[in-house]
Amino acid sequence: MRKYFEIAQTLFLCLALVFSAKVSRATAPGGTAAPFLKIGPGARAVGMGESFVGLADDVTTLYWNPSGLANLTKWEATFMHASWFQSINYEYMAVGLPGGALPFLGNVGTAGVSLIFLNTGDIPETFADPTSTAGFSSTGSNIAASDMLITVGYGRPLDSRLKVGGAIKFVNQSVGGGTVDPSRGLDNSSLSAWAFAMDLGLLADTDIENLRIGVVVQNLGTQVKLENDAFPLPLQFKVGAGWKIPQKNVTFVSDIIQPIDNKTSWNSGVEYYSKYKFAELILRLGYRFQFASPDPDVITGVTAGVGAVVFGSIIDYAFEPYGELGNTHRISLSFKW
Repeated sequence: MRKYFEIAQTLFLCLALVFSAKVSRATAPGGTAAPFLKIGPGARAVGMGESFVGLADDVTTLYWNPSGLANLTKWEATFMHASWFQSINYEYMAVGLPGGALPFLGNVGTAGVSLIFLNTGDIPETFADPTSTAGFSSTGSNIAASDMLITVGYGRPLDSRLKVGGAIKFVNQSVGGGTVDPSRGLDNSSLSAWAFAMDLGLLADTDIENLRIGVVVQNLGTQVKLENDAFPLPLQFKVGAGWKIPQKNVTFVSDIIQPIDNKTSWNSGVEYYSKYKFAELILRLGYRFQFASPDPDVITGVTAGVGAVVFGSIIDYAFEPYGELGNTHRISLSFKW
């Protein structure tokens, strides 16, 4: 066991050094590509303040902390739709394949695969027009932008208390499809770019019963390059804890997040469930707090959610406000077999 902890400590010391070097060249907010990578999937985790690194006990852990895949003992699938502000739609699906499902992985560990697709819908195309009182005019056409993420991951136990995992990400961003008219300064031809990244995570059981500590580095990879402009991915480092208290039907979670392009934030949440004869009802509440520049609108940091387990199917809903930008809604449907 000591050997495994030494390996884990060495691995994350190296990652911490890499992350420190990256943070020393940190970008300002909005200075990274593919911001959709920071939109958390899974209505359950979001309802608890987007805090899941230390809990990591369902298939969405592939996004939050891939080492948590090792906690899955059954096949698991989840599908989520998020209604984002400005008519943006976000779709997510993931499948977890525990040991034995894939012969080449043997009977130890769990594999997972997920797909995220974000689409802005039609955006009216405009161009600078000094003859217009508004300063711009419409071309009568539309442009669109879309993002896609394909993730393949694997998590396994190193011993009875320590789990390790990793994920490989294939990131795509596309934009354009509008008018090409140099006389009006328009060149909205379609552009598309790929980037590649990885996540690495650890999950450890503590001496306190049902208390886990998780660590993850996300989006360590290449830049996204569109024409002559290149931007880094939103690298971030997270440390989290998850504590289940079965006697009280309650779970507490808390994460500290350090992104490369923003201030440190602290997310926390709670989940309470009540069992009935044919179903289980779940209530969730969370809060997202950003250090150094907290939002004066306290409500903006609040998240809330509900869930129900009926005949093996899990339905979850989460509400997450973003102040003047608007409110977001997520609904998930999950299965275990």
